[in-house]
Amino acid sequence: MKIYHEIFGVGDPLILLHGGLMTIGEMTALIQPLASHRKVIAVELQGHGRTPDTDRPLSSDALSGDIADLIEDLELGQADVVGYSLGGHMALRTAILHPDCVRRLVVLSAPFARKGWYPEVQEGIAQTNSSLADALRETPVGIAAQNWPEPERFPQFLDKIGRLLSADYDWSAEVRRLKMPVMLIYADNSPMPG
Repeated sequence: MKIYHEIFGVGDPLILLHGGLMTIGEMTALIQPLASHRKVIAVELQGHGRTPDTDRPLSSDALSGDIADLIEDLELGQADVVGYSLGGHMALRTAILHPDCVRRLVVLSAPFARKGWYPEVQEGIAQTNSSLADALRETPVGIAAQNWPEPERFPQFLDKIGRLLSADYDWSAEVRRLKMPVMLIYADNSPMPG
């Protein structure tokens, strides 16, 4: 899997992971200030932006493996990993499964268990499927999907991400074993997570 990424700034490496159905472009508000003193590697996860979907199942373990592989391919040794919503989910899973790659972890708007989402959010996530394809074609991820090698896969990708986000998980036992510094960021009115 070739993971599209862009590098901004210089300094200690920081991997920045977007929310579901977002691209690097929506993360500009975070990239610019961070890149003033850090080497920010902004990533587009499988099926997002310029990283096309494939026949590979969409799973937390596979996506976190992509992040660990990117850290290794870029010869970073370790990096701070920051993720928002779906990206926070993947950042946390990367820290759990590949702790040697993660120096520090920042999780924004992502719980360590599915039951941590408000019921209304769980309901919204459960409605993510191919029926949204037409409505999402003009969003950044929908526009980018039109340039995939197989743009007709976009509805199938929405089904896959809906299944990923609807799957039950509880990483509370693994979270307790994390040894790196962790920062958790939440707000009363965070936008609906991706």
